[in-house]
Amino acid sequence: MIVVALVSALCGWFTAYNAAFDPTAYWPYYRGVLPFCILLAAVCVRPLIRIPLAVAGCLLSWRLAFFMMDAMQWFLHSPDDPQFWKRALYWAGPGIVGALGIAAAIGIGSQNIFQCKRFWLIGLVGLLAATIFAVHRPFNLYVGFAVWQAAVGSLIFSTAGLRTPGVSHQEQTG
Repeated sequence: MIVVALVSALCGWFTAYNAAFDPTAYWPYYRGVLPFCILLAAVCVRPLIRIPLAVAGCLLSWRLAFFMMDAMQWFLHSPDDPQFWKRALYWAGPGIVGALGIAAAIGIGSQNIFQCKRFWLIGLVGLLAATIFAVHRPFNLYVGFAVWQAAVGSLIFSTAGLRTPGVSHQEQTG
C-alpha cells in the first residue's frame, strides 16, 4: 500500500505539472491524470478486460470534479478568499466528487468499493484531502494533487482488495 501511495503522489505531481503547463487546454488535464487512472485500474480492476472502461470512468470523474470546481467558484466567487473556510469549502466540493467518481469507476472491476461505508469513506477522505489545496501557497497545486491522489489512491487500493464477508473469492472476482 505504501508503494501505491508513493506512486499515486508522483502521479499527483505529474498531474499538477501538466495542469500548470497550459491551464487553458483540456488535453493536459487529462494527460496529467491518465497515469493515476491507469495505476488504480491496473492494480484494482479485475477482470482485466474492464480496465479501459475503468480508466474512461476515471477520466469522466476528473471532468466532473472540474465542473464542480466551476460551480463552487460561482457559489463562493473566488478560490483565493482570505477566509480559510471558504477556500477549504471551494476545494472540498471537487475533492468529494472526484473521489466518489474515481471510486465508482474503479468499482466496475472491484465490487467491494460499493459497500456503503467503504464508498462514503473514500468520499470523506477525498473531501478532507482536498482541503490541502486551501492551505499551501504558492505550491498548492503540486502539494495538493500529490496529497489528494496519494490519500484517495491508497484508500481505493486497500478497499478494493478487501474480501466481502460470506462471499467466495471466485464469486467476488467474477
